[in-house]
Amino acid sequence: MLWTIKGKIVFIPVEIKNREWTAKVLLANYFLARGYSVFLGMLWNMDAYTKQAQGCCYVAKGLYKSCGPFFRDFRKRGNSIIAWDEEGLIYDCDEHYVPQQLDRETMQQCRTVVAWGERQKKTIENFLQGGVSVLALGNPRLDLLDRTLAGKIYAGESAYIQKKYGSGYILVNSNFVLVLRKDYDYIGSINSLNGETETSTSTAQAYMRFQTALFPLFLAAVRRLSAEFPDKKIIIRPHPQEPAEEWQQLVASCPNVFVEKQFSVNPWLLHAACVLHSGCTTGMEAVIMGKPALSYQPPLAMPYPETVPDSISLIARDEDALLSLVRRCMQLSGGGDGEPAADDALMEKKRLIDYFVSRDSARCCSERIADAIDSYALSGSCTFRASLSSRIRRVLFRRHQKDFNMEFTHVTPAECRRDVFRMKKALGLDYRCKFLCLEDNEFLLLHEDSGRSRKIERVEKLLDKAKRILKN
Repeated sequence: MLWTIKGKIVFIPVEIKNREWTAKVLLANYFLARGYSVFLGMLWNMDAYTKQAQGCCYVAKGLYKSCGPFFRDFRKRGNSIIAWDEEGLIYDCDEHYVPQQLDRETMQQCRTVVAWGERQKKTIENFLQGGVSVLALGNPRLDLLDRTLAGKIYAGESAYIQKKYGSGYILVNSNFVLVLRKDYDYIGSINSLNGETETSTSTAQAYMRFQTALFPLFLAAVRRLSAEFPDKKIIIRPHPQEPAEEWQQLVASCPNVFVEKQFSVNPWLLHAACVLHSGCTTGMEAVIMGKPALSYQPPLAMPYPETVPDSISLIARDEDALLSLVRRCMQLSGGGDGEPAADDALMEKKRLIDYFVSRDSARCCSERIADAIDSYALSGSCTFRASLSSRIRRVLFRRHQKDFNMEFTHVTPAECRRDVFRMKKALGLDYRCKFLCLEDNEFLLLHEDSGRSRKIERVEKLLDKAKRILKN
């Protein structure tokens, strides 16, 4: 059965749940407060709901050549695209970043390209040479690093973490997918984004060699930390694409090391004394939240990439130096909550952040992004298929289905509804919307001002009835 909604409409896709979901829920709330209906859910299923969209907006998270066909098809129906590069915060230099992550023809389909900060804005403008509006508005993920807001949003997660692990633990963020995932085709993945070139292949091969060389030394350092700080808990946070089981086997002999993949990294940062990483985004997120970031760089036969997270972190060149930095962080952090005591080196690292990320004390990134779209958004329409019988089957048989993939996992209707309205309360926003689960991991937050809401509400009531029958 086909359904049509009318009004201001925006599509917000999510690729990696642990990294993006809460930030996208935050962004959705600011659109809802401005009268939009919001399609929110898994990236891979959302395209089907855009096929008959007109006068709508799509929030994209990549600027690759592979995005071009969808962008062109979406735009030719009178729609708008606002996009950013989710990986655009931590690149080392323009020469490596631009050919791997950006495509000019794809970007020219965008109404607005959002940069993480002034540094990336300059890189993009130099590459594009005009034709597209580039705004340094930050990223919704940055908003969740405000400790006051994070404390409200992650109150439940925070309570769980404190009850199980307390505060002042050492947080280790892993970024070794290429070593721990034997089935991961990194070169194929890189070449699928902007096309295969000799440079892209050689760069990917060099990075694989680098990770393979670094990982055993990083693992040895974690085991040494465990032995030197037997009374301190060490929490390992695997990358979303890493299997937790691999890490559990590797640290099985360390009684004070725990592998946790629950939640996003934000509530874990709240109560950490320090964060150990190897050139990943979490190093920056830690510093923005006021936590010391430590980058472990033992001697290798190859040079280290000059990453942004490393530049704003305290560098340890061997295990003894790492132990010394951890002891120093423990002394400065007290119980682990709040910012550590004043330290010249830490303060200098924090000052570097403003060059890489755009922040506004008066308005958060999500609010500024929503305002940018709202400045040119028109009333549109979207017609999509909502088959009642297929949706009831999904409700009845969801318990027998496996998660779509390791990166997204699964969002239940109850979880989505809870997160949206929890965020609404934390932000103090005022709007009314109806909630519709379109299929697994795909939701429509229908603003009260949108047309055709009554028919959709009746479908939702039938689904609720099917759920009650299943429980009984």
